Amino acid sequence: MFDWMRLSIRRKVLCPAAACGHWGSPVFGMDGKACAECGGRLPDLGHPSKKPSVLAVAGTPQCGKTTWLAQACEVMQRGPENWRIRCSGSSESWESLRKAAYLGKPPPSTPALPGTAWQLARVKERHLDHVFIHDTAGAEWADTQRLARYRAFQRLDGLVLVMDPFALPGLSRQYGSFVRDLRPPVMVAREPFGDAHLSNLFQVLELFGCEVRNVSVAVVVTKLDVMGLSLKFESAQNATLASGTGNCKRLLMEWGMANTIRLLENRFCRVAFFASFPSTKGIFSAANPINWSLGADIHSHPRDF
Repeated sequence: MFDWMRLSIRRKVLCPAAACGHWGSPVFGMDGKACAECGGRLPDLGHPSKKPSVLAVAGTPQCGKTTWLAQACEVMQRGPENWRIRCSGSSESWESLRKAAYLGKPPPSTPALPGTAWQLARVKERHLDHVFIHDTAGAEWADTQRLARYRAFQRLDGLVLVMDPFALPGLSRQYGSFVRDLRPPVMVAREPFGDAHLSNLFQVLELFGCEVRNVSVAVVVTKLDVMGLSLKFESAQNATLASGTGNCKRLLMEWGMANTIRLLENRFCRVAFFASFPSTKGIFSAANPINWSLGADIHSHPRDF
């Protein structure tokens, strides 16, 4: 056996399949490397410097999480960190999202069954890093048994919780009918992500033997370009990261998310709040929640993200 093959066998690889998430040495077949646990084909990730980070994007149906994720990945590819989308195993979904965004149409619905993680890679200081992002269907979070199919959560490093402000009680009563009557109408989540959804996550993480407190949580508020909600925030030129996140948390509590925020801060050691505006740089960039989840210092150059 060649030395390079011996090295490849010893090197661990993370399976991108949401129903697997196995971290170990691959097996080799006619089609290349395969996961030793599920047998699925593994992407060629080169020689990563460490185990890929694993993030999950959560939210209720029609909250706008997939649109936000597509925007965030586009920004990350243009940013100073030089991230690149690795489309192996997810090229069709990525291309369909890009086409929908170009035509100004809503993105396709996220499949209800566990799929394949979005894969991003970067080279930084001669090291190769990867992040796997699992875009989960909104309906999955309402059922513990369905959520438990995502075995990749056993290696979860961060959760990005996408909130539709118009689904929260404070704004639903005030703007609900107006938002739906807009032309074109704005799709509003049927319910906000709340305590029951988090309880399901806690049960699944405990089932997998994960330490809940070690998971970071980035709460992202979307659709702020609707009904003038952006006016409740400082301008991107004047706001600081601290004032932006603090204002975002305060507004969420006023709009009816106070109990869920207390639960998040009691159970997780790292929680931050982000307002996301389409095509905006600085502290309102769609990429900030992911960069923060990965430990990037967005204080040092927030206007670049």
